[in-house]
Amino acid sequence: MQALRKERDLLTTMFDVAPAAIVVNDTQRRVLRVNQAGQKILGWTEDELKGHELVQAVVPEYDHEGIDLARRGLEQGEPMQAEFDILRRDGSVRRVSWKAALVRDSAGEENFIVGAGLDITDWLEAQGRERDRLADLAQLHRAHTAGELVAVLSHEINQPLAAITSYASAGMLTGSPDSGQSGRVTALFEKIADAAVRAGRVVRDLRAFVTPAPSAAGPIKLRTVLATSIEL
Repeated sequence: MQALRKERDLLTTMFDVAPAAIVVNDTQRRVLRVNQAGQKILGWTEDELKGHELVQAVVPEYDHEGIDLARRGLEQGEPMQAEFDILRRDGSVRRVSWKAALVRDSAGEENFIVGAGLDITDWLEAQGRERDRLADLAQLHRAHTAGELVAVLSHEINQPLAAITSYASAGMLTGSPDSGQSGRVTALFEKIADAAVRAGRVVRDLRAFVTPAPSAAGPIKLRTVLATSIEL
């Protein structure tokens, strides 16, 4: 008897000092016991919760359907895991992650349902702040990159566009093919076409630069790389 009493006292102490909320329910899901951490997390005293079904007493209706789905496994003897809001007496809402299991006697009969819950509200809020911070950093990076691209685009496009204007003006001043300078006129307009192609190629290359694509290693044509560098 003394050994049993010591074991009971040990379990009671562990129940009371556990940092997680521990709720003991009967097989009808009515609350029998709530430890100190549970009363703090739930915002209700043990006496206020005793005899009530926890979900009906403190869980908002919008989470009931999800809990009902999670309970199906519990009814089949599997541990239940669920996450839902708790409406406390002071009107505040806390998000709690729960695990629950059936406790059976030696004959296999169901005696209790024991649930343990951790308040994850602060953790979720911290995760949200971190996501917002990373999103802000990403936006700043995109804005900075866009500014650099605008500067590069303006510089690279202005050169061929200026050439197009210059060649077109020269072509108009040179006169018609009947003036005896048809060869020069043709060359000038060929340069206009080349400059326009170059402008289009710059835009295409910049678009490829900012478009996400998987990287891949492979051979390159050195002559093409050198020609592009010289052109830029």
